[in-house]
Amino acid sequence: MKLRRVQLRSYRAYQEADADLPEAGLVLLIGANNAGKSALLSAIDLIAGRAWPGPVRHAGSEQPATVTATFELSDEERGAAFAGSPRQDEWLASPAMERVELRFEEILTGHQFLLAQVAVSDGQGDMPVVGTGSYDGAQMTFSSVDLSSFFQQLPPHNSFPASTAGSVTGLQPELASIHRSADPSPSGPKARMTS
Repeated sequence: MKLRRVQLRSYRAYQEADADLPEAGLVLLIGANNAGKSALLSAIDLIAGRAWPGPVRHAGSEQPATVTATFELSDEERGAAFAGSPRQDEWLASPAMERVELRFEEILTGHQFLLAQVAVSDGQGDMPVVGTGSYDGAQMTFSSVDLSSFFQQLPPHNSFPASTAGSVTGLQPELASIHRSADPSPSGPKARMTS
């Protein structure tokens, strides 16, 4: 997966910012002191599963900080998601699952983040939500749909139904590792996968 876009809302130096990243090559961050270079890098650290110490909410903002990462999947990664579907070749020819979007939300007043939402491109230009996370004050949970059963039942270019629970086939290990890394402290909230 290649990181192609980072969106920040109420995050450190940014009330709102979007950064589109090139498909290949180097990305240089140049700017004056306090322009937000470190804030953008800390958001990328968060996406990679590394915690950033201290509060991250934009000064004066009442909205929780959010970081959204959009990844582009290779044909090989998409093929793994469509594995077992009798229409795998049709799905691979469509734009479905070309992008995956992960949205992280601040919990506990800026010291921890939760993987709050996972969305995938559906072949029609939309990004339906296929997984959601929550925090009840004691533990984090994550619920998701079973993408493989959708791809087996639907013809290419149809939207996903919104209310089936299960596991995200082909993406589950990555989601679990990102989700669990949201809290590096041994005494903090515990991650729990649900189906």
